[in-house]
Order: sequence, then structure tokens, then C-alpha cells
Amino acid sequence: FRPRAEELGLELDTAPGSDRSLWVEADADRLAQVLANLVENASSFARRTITVGAGSVGGTPTLWVVDDGPGILPDQLPRVFERHVTSDRAGGRRKGSGLGLAIVSELSAAMGAGVRAESPVAAGGGTRMLIWFRAAPAPPPVTPGSDPPTAAPGHRAGPDPTGSAAQPPVAAAAPAPSTAPAPPIPGDSD
Repeated sequence: FRPRAEELGLELDTAPGSDRSLWVEADADRLAQVLANLVENASSFARRTITVGAGSVGGTPTLWVVDDGPGILPDQLPRVFERHVTSDRAGGRRKGSGLGLAIVSELSAAMGAGVRAESPVAAGGGTRMLIWFRAAPAPPPVTPGSDPPTAAPGHRAGPDPTGSAAQPPVAAAAPAPSTAPAPPIPGDSD
């Protein structure tokens, strides 16, 4: 994502603490699509910075993408995950078809994850998109000279649990849809 952000004159940051292993019940391909759509959406609105974070928030595995753009108007906030909902607040950037966040919502629901949009998140606007997941058990640690852990039935093995892999670890089974409310994000004043 970084080369595209740089082309647009944006800084793409990772939230502190997002480098820890986090195991969630999700499909790796769907999770990648969700993240790509969230970053692409943020790049249409951000003024200078997009921040991507992941961590355990209130004991709930959570992924979030924050932009410093103009934010979402209060009357549009409940509809941002509907198909073909677009905003003219993107300034001179590309305006999409209004499907990206709808796809985020649908793929997240298929994985049993919840979604929420928050705006404004700072003085002058900004938007935070959150996806919260059900936790998956981490595989046993790999000891030197042993075979890596195998996936449980219905799951794909994630990368090396030591955190040396470039992608976050995920499992592939989709649980029943989550009904839990979104967790608060550290640093919120709420």
C-alpha cells in the first residue's frame, strides 16, 4: 500500500503495537480484500496521513484504518456500508463506485466479524473504520528443529507465530456472525 500512498502524497503509518501476533477467525483472502478496500477508501479522503492498526482492544481482536480527511457527514454515517453510497468530500481524488465499503461489510459479515465507521475522530474531521473479529487459538510455538504447526481441520496455518512473517496470522474458518459491540480504541476520550 505504501507506494500508492506515496504517489498520492500521503503518509501510511502503522499504529504502535500493531506488530504483535494476533490470531483471528478469518479467511486470509477475504481479510486481505477488506484491508485493501479500507486503505483504498482512506486514500480517497486523507489529507496527509492514513494509519492502519491491529490489536486486542478490550480483549477483542480489532483492525482499524484511520484517515485525517474531512470526515463523514453525520447524516451519511449510518449509510457508508450500503452499496453505491458515495461522497463528494474526496476533493480532487478519485471518486469510487460506492462498492468498496459495502464489500468490506459483506466480507466481514461472512467471516463473523463486525464493522463500524466513526467520524469525526479529531478536530477538523477524520474517519476511523473498525473491524472486530473472534479470536482464534494460537498454534503451539515452533521449537528449533521441529516441523511448523499444522492447521486444525477447516483452518489454514498462519505464518510463523514468532512474528517474523510479513503478513498477520489468520485462520480460515468463519464463525457465526458476531453480535458483540465494537470495542473502544485506545486513546479515545469516550
